[in-house]
Amino acid sequence: MDQFMMACDMANRFLTPLLLLIALGIYIFNAHKAVKAPAILNEKRFLGIEEEQKKQADEIKQINEKLTRDYDRMNEFEKLSRMLLKAQYALINHALDGNNTDDLKEVKQEIKDRIFEKENV
Repeated sequence: MDQFMMACDMANRFLTPLLLLIALGIYIFNAHKAVKAPAILNEKRFLGIEEEQKKQADEIKQINEKLTRDYDRMNEFEKLSRMLLKAQYALINHALDGNNTDDLKEVKQEIKDRIFEKENV
């Protein structure tokens, strides 16, 4: 019985520190995991935000291109509108007094230039 008690005592002396080391290792592992978990979540969130920003940047680029194209078209319509008003003004003046043929020739040339300019583009 003494040998058994001695064996149990030795086992306790050996196993107790070993179990404490294992418990400490598990505690450290869990603590590390708990500390690192928010960082992993933040990294996933950050990657998601970056992807969303890239999509938004592409959308903004497309919108800017459309705005530029629309702005150019509006300017073109404004030029055409002015030219038509000049033509109407010259026709009205000519109809009223029969003069202003030079104005009519000038407007005629502007219209001709505009038509052929658009055909060549």
